[in-house]
Amino acid sequence: MEETRKLDEFGVYSYQYAITSGYAYYNIEGEYKKYDFDMTDNSIGLGMSISNTLFCGNILVNNNPQHSILKIKHCHFQKALIFTRYTTFINAVIITNSVIFSKTLFLKCTFPKNLTFENNTFHKKVFFRKSKFYGRINFNNCKFLGGVDFEDCKFYPQTVKGTHQISVKSKVTFQNCVFGDGTNFVNATFDGLADFWNAKFLAPISFYKADFLGVTVFSAAKFKGNAMFTYTTFKDHLILRHAEFDKGIDLALSNIHGEVNLFKTKIDFKKYESVDSEEAPEKYDDIVVKELKIPIDNKRETFRILKNLSIQQNNRIDSLEFYRDELASYKTELKTKNSLKITFKNTINRCKNIKYRICQFICGKDGNCKKKDLEKTFFQEKIINYFNSLSNNHGQSYFKAFWFTVIFGAIIFGSSLLFIPCEGIEKMKLLKQLTIFLNPTHSFDYMEDYSPCQPFYIIDFLGRAIVGYGYYQFIAAFRKYTKK
Repeated sequence: MEETRKLDEFGVYSYQYAITSGYAYYNIEGEYKKYDFDMTDNSIGLGMSISNTLFCGNILVNNNPQHSILKIKHCHFQKALIFTRYTTFINAVIITNSVIFSKTLFLKCTFPKNLTFENNTFHKKVFFRKSKFYGRINFNNCKFLGGVDFEDCKFYPQTVKGTHQISVKSKVTFQNCVFGDGTNFVNATFDGLADFWNAKFLAPISFYKADFLGVTVFSAAKFKGNAMFTYTTFKDHLILRHAEFDKGIDLALSNIHGEVNLFKTKIDFKKYESVDSEEAPEKYDDIVVKELKIPIDNKRETFRILKNLSIQQNNRIDSLEFYRDELASYKTELKTKNSLKITFKNTINRCKNIKYRICQFICGKDGNCKKKDLEKTFFQEKIINYFNSLSNNHGQSYFKAFWFTVIFGAIIFGSSLLFIPCEGIEKMKLLKQLTIFLNPTHSFDYMEDYSPCQPFYIIDFLGRAIVGYGYYQFIAAFRKYTKK
């Protein structure tokens, strides 16, 4: 068959007869040559440099034990690129400036040397499931529009041979990468640096049971969906500098052993989505692992963890912000606890839930609580949380505390006038009496000249309590940066 070659819309050479004629053309170090296909499985052996080529059919490497250096540059793959079952690349693997329109699979592969993916676009999902990496791994400026799967992958230290064998920790970089829907790092293990600098996660992302044993960097990373760190372990530093979480982050069940850098981390509380946690315990993992949703008590626990991490770093300003968000989350959590549908005994394992701690405190270790007692307790918790939010925004706003004192004081003062005769009110200087009333230490007989009725003194006593509470909240808000 006569060779037909033309420059296609992608700017590369296309050989439309590659599959039907049993061969493809590609550029090997500047010279185009023919390579025969094994038509039984469309497999092509690789161990060479390939550039400026459009592959029209599936590229399959199956049960091939070893390959030398693989370089793919400026190529387009219209169909799948598949390496399966224990394929080992004894030298570096480099794929740059290429576009792959179908799925890419590296299943149970081993990469003893460096792996470099740069400036590539993957339109379908990329699988590295159960693969092993030993060298330096770079995924820079790549777009994984269909997601990428690193489930059960291991990133091991590289052994450098010399006078003495030295174990060098692996370094994995995903700088400037874009991750689409379906991305997960379930059960992945990173022995050394894991760098996600300026990465963009366009959908919810799961790091379920992932182990980060070295420094983990999410600086300037942007999460458009929930970031789930369920049972994730961080042994070393976790850097979240300038990271942005548009929906939510779940650290409630993570294991953090090292320091966490939270400098200018942005978590939009108003957009932070959470779901009711009043589900049976057996459904809990389905919510956080499969559906990638954040229960409301996980949301509160996440802000508690961030608050404590800030306190450990003597960062009082950010700790107060997280404290406010923690209590605001608790307020939402209380709204879902109007009634108790299951006993404490059946949910003892969910001890982090504040409701069950209260239940044990009230009813003893056996947890035999009456529904009425619990509803009463939750109502009291709601009142406390509501007034703290209303009076000074959980210690954050002296402005709210000031107006809380003035407005509630004026309302109660006005109510007390209902128990004073009309002729007495006509003689009264209201502004003067209101000012006296707003002093919680005013005398009980400051209205004796106007002949008040007996209920007046009950309302006056209530007013003292409310005004005194307002004064306390006003002072507490002013001392927010100094109180321990």
